[in-house]
Amino acid sequence: MTAPPLAVPDDRFHYFSRAAAVAAVAISAIVLTGWAFDVHTLTTFLPGLGVMKANTASGFLATGIALFLSVSGGTYQWTGRLAAVLVVALGLLTLSQYLADTELGIDQLLAPVGPAYPPSPHPGRMAPATATSFVLLGLALLLLDAPPVRGLTPAHLPALLVAALALIVLAGYAYGVTALYRVRPFSAVSAHAAGTFLLLALGVLAARPRRGVVAVVASGTAGGLVIRRQLPLAAVGLFALGWVRLAGERAGYYDTAFGLALMVVSAGALFTALVVWTGLTVHALDWRLRGAEEEARERAEVLRAVMGSAPDAVITVDRHGVIRSANPAADRTFGYTEGELVGRPMKELVAAPLCANGTGAPAENAIGREVEGRRRNGSTFPAELSVAAFQLGGAAHSTVVVRDATARKKLEEQFRQAQKMEAVGRLAGGVAHDFNNLLTIINGYCEVLLTARPHTNSDRVAAEAIRDAGDRAAGLTRQLLTFSRKAIVEPQVLDLNEVVTRSAKLLGRLIGADVTLATAPSPDLAPVRADLNQLEQVVMNLAVNARDAMPHGGRLTIETRNVRLGEADVPAYPDLVPGRYVQLAVSDTGEGMTDEVKARVFEPFFTTKATGRGTGLGLAMVYGVVQTHGGHVGVYSEVGVGTTFKILLPATTEARPGNRPDEQAPVARGTETVLVAEDEDGVRRLARLSLERQGYKVLEATNGAEAIAVAAAYPGAIHILVTDVVMPGGANGRTAAEAIRAQRPDLKVLYVSGYTDDAVVRHGIVAATDAFLQKPFTPQSLARKVRTVLDGSG
Repeated sequence: MTAPPLAVPDDRFHYFSRAAAVAAVAISAIVLTGWAFDVHTLTTFLPGLGVMKANTASGFLATGIALFLSVSGGTYQWTGRLAAVLVVALGLLTLSQYLADTELGIDQLLAPVGPAYPPSPHPGRMAPATATSFVLLGLALLLLDAPPVRGLTPAHLPALLVAALALIVLAGYAYGVTALYRVRPFSAVSAHAAGTFLLLALGVLAARPRRGVVAVVASGTAGGLVIRRQLPLAAVGLFALGWVRLAGERAGYYDTAFGLALMVVSAGALFTALVVWTGLTVHALDWRLRGAEEEARERAEVLRAVMGSAPDAVITVDRHGVIRSANPAADRTFGYTEGELVGRPMKELVAAPLCANGTGAPAENAIGREVEGRRRNGSTFPAELSVAAFQLGGAAHSTVVVRDATARKKLEEQFRQAQKMEAVGRLAGGVAHDFNNLLTIINGYCEVLLTARPHTNSDRVAAEAIRDAGDRAAGLTRQLLTFSRKAIVEPQVLDLNEVVTRSAKLLGRLIGADVTLATAPSPDLAPVRADLNQLEQVVMNLAVNARDAMPHGGRLTIETRNVRLGEADVPAYPDLVPGRYVQLAVSDTGEGMTDEVKARVFEPFFTTKATGRGTGLGLAMVYGVVQTHGGHVGVYSEVGVGTTFKILLPATTEARPGNRPDEQAPVARGTETVLVAEDEDGVRRLARLSLERQGYKVLEATNGAEAIAVAAAYPGAIHILVTDVVMPGGANGRTAAEAIRAQRPDLKVLYVSGYTDDAVVRHGIVAATDAFLQKPFTPQSLARKVRTVLDGSG
């Protein structure tokens, strides 16, 4: 425990000590001047106060110098100690003369005693009490900085003895009791010598105010306050009462009995006043203490509430690394019960980066240092640690704040994964554009060739092989676009149960007879708004992935159900907002996945299959589709048990539309005029050939500017513009469409592009008002889309 602060500053005590030293030097100078010039008045001050000897004055001179230099400190402190040694020597030499009854010749060394002074058996020699006081004062000065002995300050005891002797002498002069200041046949102690001794003794006590009894008197405690208030009154009051009693008796105002009674009554009144004053003082201090305790309790309650609501672990550690306090979050974070952490070493909770010199104590102040936390069950977790040092009871302590960084690390990993997939997605989108143009030409002309060749033609096998390869390439391109979340999405309100039912009809042949397929659709499933083809592809990809995980057969289960996410679910689904969702869960009883595989399962081109058995885009496509629809996909797997993929898609309140038109129905022919604007020659020629075979009249343009010119020069009606979105020459598809519509307001527009939807958006295509056809397209799909737009249903 640290010492209480002083109510009186150190400087005041030091000022008093210096003033006492200066006063002692001044008194000794006056007395020595009187002895030097034989001025009797300067040695006595007032008649009846006694004579101060010359060697007594020299002793006061040395003592005053020693006290002044001891308080001032610095390089002259040793000079003060030398002066204190001289004071002790002077007193001891004088006492030795008395004890040995000898004369050493030091009594009248400074000044001879003349006939004007009272006769004495030892002329010029100081009284034994004076010599003793000099020895005690000198010792007190030499012991001023000595360490305490059993709680007592060595310098204070001799100083207090000197003060007591001085008070006795002064009482003798005040009451006229000679025996109190003179022991015959020795010299008397003069009143001004006693006063100087008292002043110097108090000066020695005040020289070190933070030690011994002075520290108690000067402290801000209740005891110090009571002593400072009542000690002067008690000392002065008793002296005054005694003097008044004796003065009255000597003057004849009353006899001894009356004087004694007066003394008893007055002393009783004085002590009664002191007791009442003490009680009032302690009462006031008690109220202040109770107020402080109440305020401390309120602050403790506030602190307890704050610490209890803090989500981070807040721990107080001493300099040995032992936990002294911990908030509830610390118990929860590290898996301990309430109060169990107190007394444990901090190094059990946090590994080496916190420890210094092997003690477990915090090494230094730090903010946001990454460490590894250790729970009670031995598991570890990533943590952020902040340390702040402070002093408590004079000992070093530290406040350690530990934040569980598991969720942040998970978010960072998800962010890195998203960045990685975004980078690959951009590359995939760029590659897909060129592929789409090439595949449009390849697949389109294959369809033309197959249509023109009978089934018995020898060239048909080669054409079908080209078509099949083109279809596979087109599927791969769609997966690249879907994975990159850049594919053109045609969302509609869907019943996920119907999607699962339709997919299940195809999965029976796809997964094989050794895999049992089970579906568990929720009867009251909410609808979702999504792209039907993409959702079917998601189910297919997950089913194929499950089949490959069960080479010896097993069970594949597809389930749907409604899910509502609340605020408490945000940490588990940071990419979703609270609300209603529909869950699609695909589970298998296969081999399962390790943690390393799970961490990379959605990475593009990552596969655990043998070379040539897989592209590594199946699950990446699933991830892309789910993210495109604002959902979440998670994987739960255990080696040897199986794997479950859970997909959450936002539920919608929109009503479902009617049945979709039959995609396999024959395409209606037409006779309208079509303007085709396409910078890729092969695609443009294929579009012309396809539409002319359906009966349309086709005009061609290689870019947007040429399309505007062709439309302006053509005298007849142009019913529809089929234009690529991005074309060279300064005018893109949107610019060309707006320019032609300005002259032909009834013009229909169909946009085609091999770019992703980002590029389409940048060039101003709005899906709600403009029809769109994604490359690669076939002659049949182009003709059907043109007919749909012309008929006003697309």
